[in-house]
This record gives sequence, C-alpha cells and structure tokens, in this order.
Amino acid sequence: VDDDNNIIGLPLVNPDVTKPETIFAPGLIPGGPGLGLYGLIGNNLNVYLNAKQNDSNFKVLSRPSIFTSNNQKGSIISGTRIAVPTNSYSNGTGSNPSTNYEYEDVALKLEVIPLVNSNNEITLQIYLTSDDIGNNRTVGTGTQSYEIPDILNRELITTVTVPDRQTVVLGGLITENAKDSRSGIPILHRIPGIGPLFGTKSNDKSKSELIVFIQPSIVRNEQTLADAQMDTNNRYTISTDARAFTEPPPPAPAVEEVPKAAKPTKRSLRPAHRR
Repeated sequence: VDDDNNIIGLPLVNPDVTKPETIFAPGLIPGGPGLGLYGLIGNNLNVYLNAKQNDSNFKVLSRPSIFTSNNQKGSIISGTRIAVPTNSYSNGTGSNPSTNYEYEDVALKLEVIPLVNSNNEITLQIYLTSDDIGNNRTVGTGTQSYEIPDILNRELITTVTVPDRQTVVLGGLITENAKDSRSGIPILHRIPGIGPLFGTKSNDKSKSELIVFIQPSIVRNEQTLADAQMDTNNRYTISTDARAFTEPPPPAPAVEEVPKAAKPTKRSLRPAHRR
C-alpha cells in the first residue's frame, strides 16, 4: 500500500480493487500513523498474495482461518507471554533481593463479529490490537530497583459492510529500527582523527509494516462449505510457499559413492608344449 492508499501489486483499473475514500466515510481513513482501514480487495486475495510473495520485501506471516456463527464473535490470537517483574524486596540480611513476576500477553489479537443481511452482504465489527515490546525502564531505587519493559499497544475498532468474499485491508502498523555498528582494527579505529582510516562505521535502518487481510465468506450449505475448505487449503499452500521463498534452501542430501567392481584381467591362454 503506497502513500495514496493504493493497493500495490494490482492495477488500479481492476474493478475488484476499491480505494478506501470511495467506500468509507472520511472519518474512517486515518491521516496519521497507526492502525487504519485501507480499503477493499475483491475476491482476488489469492491472486494478490501470489503476485506479492515473489517480492523479497513482502512476506506472508500467517494465514489463519476460523468458522463462526452469524452474529457470534470469532477470535484469533497470535503472540507470546513475557515475564514482567512486579516488585522486588529484601529480607534485610544482606542476601540478594527477591523479585516477583507476572506474565503479560504480547500478541496480535483480532476479534470479528459478522452479521449477514438479505443482500448477501456481511457487516463486520472489527477489533484489532497489536502489542510490541518497547524499551526497559527502571522502577524503584537502590537494592529494590528493577527494570520492566514497556508494552506498546495499538488498536483499531471499526465497522464495515462488504459483499460476500470481499477482502478488507487493515494496515498502518509501521515499525522502524535503527542500528549503528563499527568495525576495524582494535584500538586504532577508535583514535580520534585517524580512526576512520582503520575501520568503518555503518548505520542500518529498517522499516516494516504489518498489513492484515480479512476475507469473510458466507457458508450456506455443504457446497459452499467445501469451497471454503478448498480456499483454506490454498491459503495454507501460499503461506508455505512464501515461507520457503524467504528461507534458505535445505542442503542437498549426501550421496554415498558405491564402490565399483574391479574389472577382470585378461589372460592369454597358450597351449602347453609337450615333449
């Protein structure tokens, strides 16, 4: 998705790709950073992902699927739990202080409540939260001080109505990382003035954005259920292929060399002379 909220990878003339400002109220399109509602892709989600998975800057992280009843909440949670210190205390005898911990969830959580109407449309109540671990900060003083990590939280709450098998695009979760590194001859590359002659300094910056695609499908009978299951299998194949694309290929299996049988030597047979 570019700065103009266009979906990159599919031509704008495609009738199945809709820019967000044409389908949503202006208040639903955020102007600043953070999670936001980008727009819609038609029923070409697999085509879009197939086209993008060959891009080294694009990686499919997960393709989960859930089934839920009409007007019932469905949830997907993916993440981890980290230990966060809550307090530190000492018994006063000079021993090391003890620290109590609690576990906090750091995860991507998606909750959706679908409501199907008579026009074959689905109203989605979407609640998306994304957590991340920030910098550590020191709490307390002296022997009772301890460090706790900041947990960064971003959330999006919105409601949108889409036709059956249309795809909602949520994005705007941008992460930037900066890393400074220095290498060179020990001691010499740190001398002011002449240090750059004996070493190098690099500044590495990376920027990534998490985009979430939601494609609701109405399951009315066994045939539509079979179609939905087939689509789920196709999604798993795309996810597997995308991971294989970004991972190094496995080493080739070792081939054992089979010893060759020795060739028989040729002997000339001469008749024995009799006296």
